[in-house]
Amino acid sequence: MKAQAIAGDSVELSVNFPKSFDFALLRRGMILCDPKNVCYAIKEFMAEITTFELKYPLIRGKSVYVHTRFNRVEGILVRIDKSFIGKEERKNPKCVASNTNALVHIRLQEGACMELYSNYSSLGRIVLRDISDTLASGLVTELLK
Repeated sequence: MKAQAIAGDSVELSVNFPKSFDFALLRRGMILCDPKNVCYAIKEFMAEITTFELKYPLIRGKSVYVHTRFNRVEGILVRIDKSFIGKEERKNPKCVASNTNALVHIRLQEGACMELYSNYSSLGRIVLRDISDTLASGLVTELLK
């Protein structure tokens, strides 16, 4: 058994709480972290996504489920900044079609622990879903709120 863990390791942890602790405050997806290097609950972020085979193009205002490593949170596609089809770049497109890369702004209904992919890859990956369909996967590039 290892006595030390590094970022990305799965561990079992035993924590002793005071008797007055309210366990209703604990939820799935919470992250234990160093108080000097806190992982904040983010409600808005920018992500580079790659769409899969879509029934309908992604448009502004589309409701999506954002899956992170630990959470599934409902969100909305606020803005599409750029889309890339091959080497062609389109700024402020109206939609994102199948098999396309795009830079999008997403707002979540509740906060989720996220990091920039460049800082911590496990907390910087997302998958966008719509009920039973997987729409896109992506990387968090900017944390907004």
